[in-house]
Amino acid sequence: MFKYRQYFERLSLNAHHETIKILVFNIFVIPFSIMFGLFTSWIGGIISSVIGIMLLNLFLSQGYQLQIEKNAEMRIMAFIDAFTIVKIFINNNYNVYRAIEETIRYVKPILKDDLTRLLEDIDIDKSVQPFVKFARTFAPLIIEELMIGLYQLDIQGGSRQQLEGFDYMFNQFETHKTNDQRRRYDDRLDSMNMWPLIGAGLIAIDLLIGVIEIIMRAISEL
Repeated sequence: MFKYRQYFERLSLNAHHETIKILVFNIFVIPFSIMFGLFTSWIGGIISSVIGIMLLNLFLSQGYQLQIEKNAEMRIMAFIDAFTIVKIFINNNYNVYRAIEETIRYVKPILKDDLTRLLEDIDIDKSVQPFVKFARTFAPLIIEELMIGLYQLDIQGGSRQQLEGFDYMFNQFETHKTNDQRRRYDDRLDSMNMWPLIGAGLIAIDLLIGVIEIIMRAISEL
């Protein structure tokens, strides 16, 4: 249900440390549930423990997932920034390899290692494969098209028409991502409207626990 191992791998986290942290958080829920049970009933304590642990792990899982999505978005934006610089070098008569090599000095750390590996792969393999391999570390399929276009631009001499074609496709992608970021921001604002509903749900759960306690007390007095 909670894919912690996948989260650790995708975020390059120490699985041992993260597992201990999650266990500690879960253990902290138990004393509060026991205290709740002392003031109500053992059934209330058990129900509150289960609900508390479920909500805690849902919250933790959501946090890991949001971090994965944030990192993916950061890499895409770093890609756009980096290849904007690559285009500048190409327009100044640099070949693709040299343009990427020069660009590495200016890119964000989150993408620097990827570009370095791309050049290392190109040194070994002069085909399109290093470009495709690099592109497939990103989710948007258009990045693979862009990298293939960049490879073709390089091997076919980099004519003005080819460069304009690459520029057009790259600019379309950049515009799409800008609009997508605005949409995500609006969605986050809309999601804030869900918090009152969540609060109402928690109140309903508390009422349900109270009703169950009343019923159990009535049964015990029979």
